[in-house]
Amino acid sequence: MQDGLWDGSGILPAAEMAIEDVNNHPDILPNYELKMVWNNSKCAHGATIRSLFHQIYSEPTKLMILGAGCSSQTSTIAETVPPWNLVQVSHASSAPGLDDRDKYPLLFKVHPSEKVTNVARAALMQKFGWKRAALLYTDDGSFNAIMGDLQKVFEQNNITVIVSDTFSDDPRHALQNIQRKDGRIIIAAAFEDNARKILCEAHKLDMTSGIFTWMFPGWYSTDWWKVNDTTCDQADIENAATGSIGFETAREFTEHYTNLTQNGNYAALEYGPYGYDSVWVVAFALDKASQALLNISKSLEDFTYDSAEIADIIFHSVDKTNITGVTGDIKFDNNGMRIGSTSIHQLQDSSTVTVMRYDDSTGELQETSSSFTWKTESGGPPSDGPLVTTKWKRLNQPLFYVLSTLATIKDWHLICGVSVLVLIDFITMTIWTAVDPQVYEKTFLDTERTGQDVFVEPYILTCSSKSYAWMGVIMAVKGLLLLFGAFIAVETRNIKMNLLNEAKEIALTIYTVLVLAGIGVPINFVVEKNIDFKYGVTSTFVILGTTVMLAACLFPKVYTVLKISVADETIMVANMRAQTVNAPVDKSTVLKIQITQLENKLKKVEDELHSYKSNGVDC
Repeated sequence: MQDGLWDGSGILPAAEMAIEDVNNHPDILPNYELKMVWNNSKCAHGATIRSLFHQIYSEPTKLMILGAGCSSQTSTIAETVPPWNLVQVSHASSAPGLDDRDKYPLLFKVHPSEKVTNVARAALMQKFGWKRAALLYTDDGSFNAIMGDLQKVFEQNNITVIVSDTFSDDPRHALQNIQRKDGRIIIAAAFEDNARKILCEAHKLDMTSGIFTWMFPGWYSTDWWKVNDTTCDQADIENAATGSIGFETAREFTEHYTNLTQNGNYAALEYGPYGYDSVWVVAFALDKASQALLNISKSLEDFTYDSAEIADIIFHSVDKTNITGVTGDIKFDNNGMRIGSTSIHQLQDSSTVTVMRYDDSTGELQETSSSFTWKTESGGPPSDGPLVTTKWKRLNQPLFYVLSTLATIKDWHLICGVSVLVLIDFITMTIWTAVDPQVYEKTFLDTERTGQDVFVEPYILTCSSKSYAWMGVIMAVKGLLLLFGAFIAVETRNIKMNLLNEAKEIALTIYTVLVLAGIGVPINFVVEKNIDFKYGVTSTFVILGTTVMLAACLFPKVYTVLKISVADETIMVANMRAQTVNAPVDKSTVLKIQITQLENKLKKVEDELHSYKSNGVDC
């Protein structure tokens, strides 16, 4: 097939070379000459069916079918040929659905199934600790079964497919979707021309740096990335493809094949070795069948499209194949799938290098003499996503020290007065803790990017409980205290003695608490993620409210103690008694008060005269 999607022309010289080698071998089909009649299926159903019936109804009678290259056309042929008893050997098809022996009873596949390839992909993902992958493939139906099976394999191995997207002609939108999901390990399934489009758009979207790993099919032709059929430079495509991973086909092929593809109008397809081995599988099967037919007095010449018996002998001859070809050991399981290992290669320095092999029989990855090379800054394998680290964000230490120091200032005279209130709070908190204990709750902050592939995801640990009713109880108690204070202020507003009338101080205290609470509580919710600002505002408002309350209640009394003399204190107490108690005051007490007042005035006059004399003023 050669129609822009997949160039299979290189298989023809490989098959012809194998036929020549078979015919020159003295022990394989010694009395026969193997010949091949071929048609171009063009990877299209119509061309495939037309070619198939042309060959069936044209002389000579065909013994077996070799092909097709495209899995979709292989399935078409495999479903059609059983009535004609034609055993089919496919050299390139690897779709997982082709292992259905009930649906395709006469089909064998020399190329390893994509099921094995998918298992190898999962093993490679696990080796490097990759747990997230993105899938990208064309929507023409060629790769649906492969990608569907890959998703199942990944699910069985606890690998998450973060996005599975398709495209028709332009992969840009699909790549942008992968970019939004932060896909780093990208497995693409497309024919060569679309693979180059993918790399071109990935280059434009900056998705080819060291943090990305690309996986492509391993059956592309040699130097497939050098074809200049995109809007990008060839150097950009090659740079984008460097480091990509594929599943390598056999490269231990003869120089003769290389000469054939160079001298003719053929593409040196990577499937050439499988085409070569497929011919040998046919040859060995026909050789064994010819020997087995001698036991029933028949030969290969007796085969017709109605010869179910001969077809069955040929089928079992292929089924028992156990040879070593240029692609490795060739054996088939009960479903006609090839049993063997899968090579994993990487594009390094403009050439593909085999770096590992996956043994399907043991399920193990085997290292080779070569190793992976990575484009990361560290030189190691990239991660499958951003690295999330926990960063403890602490409070500003100077702010903490200042506010903590202020908080330690205590007035022990208030302890007795508030002990009952503290006891109420203590009982409430104890019941709260026992019935509905608080737990840590994570509040994630905005992710910070500190490098090309390093993201810091900070979060705040806060205590929370299931119900806010407990906080409501505490706030209700505090509210009742405010109401009680307001009641006291109202009841004492008419007392004439200033030292007993604290209505203004109580009103100031209540007003301050309400204002600070009305401002602080909303701010506390709005700036929840700014812990420094939240802590500063909350602590400042608590200290400010407490300070205003204590100052309003105590400063007038402190002023009285510091500024009023003992004699004035006696007069003040007497006046207080006179204003607050209706008991009579005797005359001698009144005289003593008046004498004291006169003595105070006289002392003040003497002090003034002494001051004038000391300043040189003559009185």
